Amino acid sequence: MKTIRAKLKDADVLDQFDRVVFESLVEKVIVGEQEEDGTVDPYKLTFVLKGMDERSIPDARDRYMNLHNKAV
Repeated sequence: MKTIRAKLKDADVLDQFDRVVFESLVEKVIVGEQEEDGTVDPYKLTFVLKGMDERSIPDARDRYMNLHNKAV
């Protein structure tokens, strides 16, 4: 994510979600993951990008709640 942020830092920002842009960058999104100890983390998001390796957001729920609380 740091690499993506660095490349997009000076780029024009979209005011709204653009499905075409998203689908051109993201091959698939994996929701949840089973840990080695058998526990399931349903809040982990893994974005598999086209032409790149996987990028994960292990604390997606916490990040969403923080953004949501700031907006309210």
